[in-house]
Amino acid sequence: MRRVARLLALCLAATFAAAGLAVPALAATSQAVVIIDTGGSSRVAVISFTGTISGYRALELAGANPETYGFAGQGAAICRLDGVGNDPSGSSCLGTPDDPRYWAYYRSTDRASGWKYSASGAGNTAVNDGDVEGWRFGVGGAPRFESFCDAVGCAPPSAPATDPAPAPTPVPSGAATPSAGGSAGAGAAIAPTGAAGVAPAAAGDPTPTDTTPPTSVPGPAASNGPATGNGRSRGTATRALGPLPSGGNGGSGSPVGVVAAALLVAVIGAVAVVFRRRSRGPG
Repeated sequence: MRRVARLLALCLAATFAAAGLAVPALAATSQAVVIIDTGGSSRVAVISFTGTISGYRALELAGANPETYGFAGQGAAICRLDGVGNDPSGSSCLGTPDDPRYWAYYRSTDRASGWKYSASGAGNTAVNDGDVEGWRFGVGGAPRFESFCDAVGCAPPSAPATDPAPAPTPVPSGAATPSAGGSAGAGAAIAPTGAAGVAPAAAGDPTPTDTTPPTSVPGPAASNGPATGNGRSRGTATRALGPLPSGGNGGSGSPVGVVAAALLVAVIGAVAVVFRRRSRGPG
């Protein structure tokens, strides 16, 4: 019984050790394209694999069922693919004088844009991610070329990042804006509308003195109420443009009114004296 128990323990230990040493299969990380042209039809196969494989293994993954014939010192040659080709049992694998057709081998590595005839057999080449393998049965011509991205469908390259457009500079309220015909220069004065083209005095500047005599201009009829202190009277609107010039007959300092008033006072005084004497009688 002890021997049986030990034997079972050893079997279990060996089973657990084997399970612990098992390495999980790696996921395929590479892709390549295999093009097979029989001369009458062609097909494109996309294969997936890990790392690097040979051209012969690529044919197997593409389901071409390659049949070969080994030449002494030169390796194996591909005689048939997809059941099309020469007899793999003799030296006619690469064609005969009567029928020189054979499977020509072309390659496009590193995502190149065209074919290059392979100088090595399929067993000696290395297929990497992005390669294209081309086979055609004929007298040495290349199959129709198809790039790796055309066959696989590569993702378009991402658009380069662009800097965001700068935000427009806000225009301060009341600032002059350039007209469509040009730009306003620094400090350019814009004449206000409705003011007869007269630009207002700049802020902080002293009010200019207008030496033109005051004039009265017709204005809207005022109401029948009392005149206000805004310089308006009924029926007229006056604007004070500055002090009046001294001298002249039309000014407020004319002596005619003073003389007339003095004569009137003298006449009234004389009349009063006469009436006063009459009321007293002769005396």
